[in-house]
Parts: sequence; structure tokens; C-alpha cells
Amino acid sequence: MPRQSWSARCPTRHMGAAGAAIGMRTRTTASVLLLVGALLVAPVTLDYMKEFLAVDACLDSGGSFDYSRNACDTEFAHEFVPYVDRHPAAAGVALLGLVAVVIAVAQLARARQRRAA
Repeated sequence: MPRQSWSARCPTRHMGAAGAAIGMRTRTTASVLLLVGALLVAPVTLDYMKEFLAVDACLDSGGSFDYSRNACDTEFAHEFVPYVDRHPAAAGVALLGLVAVVIAVAQLARARQRRAA
């Protein structure tokens, strides 16, 4: 059996060494995007859930949640104000984080398709 060259035995033999470096760079970029996306989405999600649980507890006790004071009120009925209207910057940050995650997943999927081909 003839001896094969390194490029023939390399798992990225179709791309060569330069292609392997690009693949590694793609994975690194995707990993950083996933981390940044998670760091942007997590605090907004935690804040939303904290507020959701406070509103739920207030409604369960028979009160009405006052979104302007962020407190339960048992005397007056208050109008619902969506989270996006109350926290537009937080919603924007979460959206940016979700876009980063979607881009990272798309990069990883594309890199996987290239390796399979």
C-alpha cells in the first residue's frame, strides 16, 4: 500500500490546512457569538421572570398589579402595560442577543454541512 501524504490523511483533506484554519475560526466565532448572545439574553429573561412571578402572586391574592410603581394594589384596578413598553432597552438587548445566537447556530450548521460534503 503506497504511503499517503499528510493532506490525503487529514480529515479536512478537501479544504487543506488553510480550510482547516477557516473552519476553526468559524467555530471560535460561533462560540463567542453564542456566549455573547447568552450573556445578553439571560439578564433580561431573569428580570422578566421575576416581574412575571410578582404579577402572578399579586393576581392570585386578588389584587391588581400597578406597573408604574411595580407593586400590588388591592384597592384600584390598573391597566396592563406590556414589558416592551416598560423596558424598551432591555427588549432591544434581548433581541440583539437572540440575533447573535441565530447567527452562531447558522454558522455552525453551515460549517457542519461543509464538513459532510
